[in-house]
Amino acid sequence: MAILVSKFDRYPIFHFTYPGDRTSVTTIKNLFCKLSDLSIEPGTVIWDRGNVSTKSINCIEGLHWDIICGLPKTTKVVQTILHDIEIPKTPQYQVKKTACGGVYARKVRSKIYGKMHSITIYANPYAALKESEDRNTLLSTLSQKISPILQNSEELKEETVIAALELVLKSNLRFFTFAFSESNEHVTGTWEFNEETIKDAQKSDGKWAILSTKDNLSAKEVIDEYFGKDFVEKKFQEVKSGREIMPVRHRLENRVKSYIFLNVLSLRIHTAFVNLFKSAFPENPAECASDFLKKMARVERTQVTIDNKQKTVFLNLTPELEKTMKDIGLENLFQGTDLL
Repeated sequence: MAILVSKFDRYPIFHFTYPGDRTSVTTIKNLFCKLSDLSIEPGTVIWDRGNVSTKSINCIEGLHWDIICGLPKTTKVVQTILHDIEIPKTPQYQVKKTACGGVYARKVRSKIYGKMHSITIYANPYAALKESEDRNTLLSTLSQKISPILQNSEELKEETVIAALELVLKSNLRFFTFAFSESNEHVTGTWEFNEETIKDAQKSDGKWAILSTKDNLSAKEVIDEYFGKDFVEKKFQEVKSGREIMPVRHRLENRVKSYIFLNVLSLRIHTAFVNLFKSAFPENPAECASDFLKKMARVERTQVTIDNKQKTVFLNLTPELEKTMKDIGLENLFQGTDLL
């Protein structure tokens, strides 16, 4: 499922449904064909690290769209850049302030996915410290499993002992060094932490990379655009969790599309309703809208007959609710009725 959301009022413009067995590149081409059908001019697409590949980047550029996307740390080029590029923790490089400290960034150019691209490297000192502490905790825990293996009470060969260490330490084997000795055909060993490798790994802690085909953007502008995509992800959360819609498993294609259509329709109604509250309650429109609906649920409508005339009367419509309706432009919602 894909949702096209307006950057300006967070309103869902269109949604797409896809078979679950499609490849990412095929889905991307279909998505941009749909955008063309909607007469949406090429602009900038922003997404996370999941769909990034040479094919996807070339596909987007071939359709004359720009892209800002996160780069996976598993790529060797990205690993090298994160390791080698230092970002000074000075005001000049600070681009964002978060609850977990400042974010610092700088731009570099490097060849990736077959072309020279602009890459923004950003770092969070708090995240770097946490990654380092988590690694130290993990290595400390793993070190307690080494000694029983090196004591080699079963008199195994050196190759077998090394294989046992690799099975326990896996990718963390590089953070340890070992020395083996043999006495009366009995192999034992000693170990210690590889301090140089640990320090080397810390150079990449708390760092991430963002690719941008828009070379005219500064590092701060790239960061703002990339972090700004969260509102789209929140729309996916609102589709189901916001309205407490339970998971439903359908097998027929038409039923799946109908179910998604109802979800998105409710999302559109909810978004339009929240937008009514933005001018009057700019700080927390969603919460105010939710609170308003809960209070409106207590309002009851009844009909009474007075002097042989039937009137519609609304009960529990408090002055607070009337004021809120006036603030959001719905003061005439109950016009021509009696309020009690």
